[in-house]
Amino acid sequence: MMQSLGNFLNWCSPLKTPELALKICLSCRGRRRGRQIIVEEHVRSVPEEWKTTSQLDNLNLSDLRPQYRHIDALKTAPEPVRRIFTLKFASDNEKYEAKYLEYGEKLRKHAYDNDSLEMQITRLTIDIRRLQEEIARMTYEKKRMKLKLQSMIKSRKEFLLELRSRNYEKYCLVMKVLDLKLVFDPEYDMELTPEARSIAEMKLRSFAEVQRIKEEKERKSREVSELQIQIFEKLKSGEITMTDENQS
Repeated sequence: MMQSLGNFLNWCSPLKTPELALKICLSCRGRRRGRQIIVEEHVRSVPEEWKTTSQLDNLNLSDLRPQYRHIDALKTAPEPVRRIFTLKFASDNEKYEAKYLEYGEKLRKHAYDNDSLEMQITRLTIDIRRLQEEIARMTYEKKRMKLKLQSMIKSRKEFLLELRSRNYEKYCLVMKVLDLKLVFDPEYDMELTPEARSIAEMKLRSFAEVQRIKEEKERKSREVSELQIQIFEKLKSGEITMTDENQS
């Protein structure tokens, strides 16, 4: 028993706390807790500024909370009363909502715009930065949160590309207001296999054939319409007449 205890103390040497190691040895739960402490001590280091800075630092805490901004009485209320309803006493969710409305003043199309590409990108950007701050302050890594962050960044990139194809001026405004930088995926030089090359050529030939048939149909329909117009003009000018036999 003492020998196994000594081996376990050697295994727990990074802890440098024999008393804690002795308590951990008493149960399986304790062993798991000890391993969790070791994992927390040997996590990947993150930049210190990520732990101290936040996107809410430049938020004006003297402004009213979003749900009380429509009340006119608070604008003329005494300062002690008004201070209770300001962002200084707001929760984190209310502060992030105020940040969303602050961006919305510059990007919204109208007062109730929450579904446009600009506002969806704004919402995703705020959530991404909030999750990045949480991951930076964590003492251990969670794969689930990293996967969620990657999914959100991918969705925002798709929205940005779609907005750039629709309205380039709005795209530039969103990138400037949110302080974003769109990074494209690297272009990989890949050699196609003979099978893939033959399939690609077949797709190109089929597409060209479909386009040719479509153009041929359009040309014939255009010729028919032009012929009908000529006949109608001749009938109108009296160059030709329609007999009863032709009408029948």
